[in-house]
Amino acid sequence: MNIRASLRFLAFAALCAGCHANDATAPSAGQVSILVRSVSGPTSATSLQLEIINASEAALGYNLCTNGRLDRLRAGQWELVDMSGRACTLELRVLAGNARADEGYRLPSTIDAGTYRLVVHFSVESTGGGRVSASTDPFVVP
Repeated sequence: MNIRASLRFLAFAALCAGCHANDATAPSAGQVSILVRSVSGPTSATSLQLEIINASEAALGYNLCTNGRLDRLRAGQWELVDMSGRACTLELRVLAGNARADEGYRLPSTIDAGTYRLVVHFSVESTGGGRVSASTDPFVVP
């Protein structure tokens, strides 16, 4: 093995060792939850006040606008609410392991009365990747 190849191997090994030094266990089902604290409205600015709870050791990245999906319950089935006209920032928020965050979420101004849920996909930031999803319990928009 030549010196250049040896140096590449050592650099790669050091990089990998650093990656695994901060690993946390990826979240399992139920370790990430989203609670609806309140639903304001009905107005043209109906919004939710949420609490996101990360009971895992892993840091989670999220953006409620880009990684959130609003579903409406119709005839016993969850249907996706079209949010295609929504403008979102590309901000990634990071929720540390064993932490909580309070967030607001604005519902579409044209939202109809009904039963809804918000599903959010989180990126696992501290375990080398992956995703975990959580949803609110159903909530009612009057």
